[in-house]
Amino acid sequence: MIKPIGIKRVFPLVVVFLAVLVAVLLWACNSHTKQKVSNFGKYQGYSEAQYDGNKRISEYLTLSNGTRLAYDLILPTKGGVPAGKPLPVLFKYTPYLRTFTIFDKDGNNVIADLFRLGWKEKAYLRLRYWFGERGNLMDPLFRTKYLQNLVKHGYAVLVVERPGTGASFGVMNASFEVGAKEANEILDWTAAQKWCNGNIGMYGDSFQAMIQFAAAAAGNPHLKAIFPTSSGFDTYSSVTFPGGVLNKTFASFFSWSTSFLERVPTPVDSDKEGSLLAQARKERIGSTLAKQSEIWFRKFPFRDSTTADGNKIWEGSANLYPLLDRINQAGVSVYMTTGWYDLFSGADDMFLWYANLTVPRRLLVRPLDHSEVERNQF
Repeated sequence: MIKPIGIKRVFPLVVVFLAVLVAVLLWACNSHTKQKVSNFGKYQGYSEAQYDGNKRISEYLTLSNGTRLAYDLILPTKGGVPAGKPLPVLFKYTPYLRTFTIFDKDGNNVIADLFRLGWKEKAYLRLRYWFGERGNLMDPLFRTKYLQNLVKHGYAVLVVERPGTGASFGVMNASFEVGAKEANEILDWTAAQKWCNGNIGMYGDSFQAMIQFAAAAAGNPHLKAIFPTSSGFDTYSSVTFPGGVLNKTFASFFSWSTSFLERVPTPVDSDKEGSLLAQARKERIGSTLAKQSEIWFRKFPFRDSTTADGNKIWEGSANLYPLLDRINQAGVSVYMTTGWYDLFSGADDMFLWYANLTVPRRLLVRPLDHSEVERNQF
């Protein structure tokens, strides 16, 4: 007669079996996650998250001509302590504000006054305002979600407002030659900071994408790669005067959307009362980006329109294709993204970039319009 095994003998065996099974599963999971994969739409295993939080610092830097530019610096933190070593930096040079202040001093939702937000969006922003650490702000990480993961993996983020926008002093000059010189100075300044290891990449969409190409043309050795999303190549033909006719819809929308930015600028940390912000805004009365664009689009209606000093702006300072040779000579790698329904890719501009660049390049096109092209890229 075979005696049955007692429960006291079976239990230890079951425990051992389960422990071995869990160990095998954990090994398999770890092996899978550590596997290096670099395929279309999938990238993993090349690094691990080293940080669990971030710290936002906002201050002014000064260009060689004396213009003070407001910037946001996002540093990764671990246990609340900022990274103590130099890091690669992701840099955006923007006329569209580094950070939005979405609740005024009385707690009113400024964004809700300008856009038709649903009750869910309003409720979310209100709860975030009440309980969030930076609840009254839409800072770089809030506005560009994929940056959060990059910061955890050891990148710093720098967003600088262009002259005449946000809390920056001076007056905006839309010339790409001027923008290239400004960006070149900022790249040198950034590389000299203790939190930068000398390696800088640029990112951003639309006008923020176009300035990346201009910056690349300057040939700064610290600029290793750019990630332009939806950039014009020949903006006269693509969106401003397609077929030689003023695109009134685009002109009016651009003017309205940029005028909104004057409602939500954010003072830097050292300007708690906003006196410097008020001074900067007073400097540019009559020369905001919105007002400049209204004049610009109507003042130069033809491809051979010239400025007072005889420059054909659409064949020079207002377009990027004249910089193409210098961009190729600089050799900066370019990873471009756009959408099939985007205003620039619909006019072939992003495909023209891809066809004419000789530097290392990639182009990713997704079924998105201009409002969505920079979302969830990585």
